[in-house]
Amino acid sequence: MSKISEAELSQLIARGEGQNLDFKHSITSTHKIARAMCAFANAGGGVLLIGIKDNGKPAKINASEEAYMVEAAAAKCRPSVEYSIEELSLDDRVVLHVQVLAGNERPYMALDEEGKWWAFIRVNDSNVLANWIWLQVVKLKSKHLNTKIAFGELEEALLKTIEEHPGLSQNQLAKRLKLSRNRLGKLLVSMVSMGVVEMKLSKDGAFFYSQSINKG
Repeated sequence: MSKISEAELSQLIARGEGQNLDFKHSITSTHKIARAMCAFANAGGGVLLIGIKDNGKPAKINASEEAYMVEAAAAKCRPSVEYSIEELSLDDRVVLHVQVLAGNERPYMALDEEGKWWAFIRVNDSNVLANWIWLQVVKLKSKHLNTKIAFGELEEALLKTIEEHPGLSQNQLAKRLKLSRNRLGKLLVSMVSMGVVEMKLSKDGAFFYSQSINKG
């Protein structure tokens, strides 16, 4: 017996796509589904609804074939993502409810068409390619390493620039501070890890904001 009723499924669909919900008419690429599954695992978990059009209406799918494609997509994720598949009914059509759990072995990476591995995270209704800074911060946290940084003139200048000009990119910060991208990147890894600076990822890139906390 299904754990989710048709009424509950309708309510879920009415929310629309977002941070924790993605609609798929059908699966045409296991690589794209792998990205979505990894993105959810990296960002708190989420649900893929297979057999739902962009307008929220149910599509006609072959449930067994779509479930096989989900399994094939999961095989393109490393480490393995935890997920479950449930067949639901909506307007006499089958919808696959794929629940992807938040992972505790981040970063989760998806295999692309060229045999390369990439990390994605879910941001609003998009699966965004993770940058180097995010990867380094996640790796530090996964090793339970406490990041410490001595606040010298450079660190103070960086934080002041971010406070005065919130939302700058790494390149914009490097230009203002006359630093190499690599040196600035290492500083940002430390400051984001400490929680002094917040990095927001989007389809347009990464942007930095002050957390406005006591550096103590």
